[in-house]
Amino acid sequence: MPLMSIQEYRETEFTEKSQPSFNTVKAWIRNGVVYGKKIGGKWYVDPTKDVLFTDNELVLKVLRSK
Repeated sequence: MPLMSIQEYRETEFTEKSQPSFNTVKAWIRNGVVYGKKIGGKWYVDPTKDVLFTDNELVLKVLRSK
């Protein structure tokens, strides 16, 4: 699936009343909760990619560097 904007992600993955804020989704991307990246000043999400959940800081550092 192609990347989608944060706005599209919020609209397709959440009901209108439960949509997280734009800044919350950006924080999720930075913290590895969802897969996404910043391209040319805009943020995008790929909801089809799995994210590895771990509390191991070394693993998180390596994954975030990719």
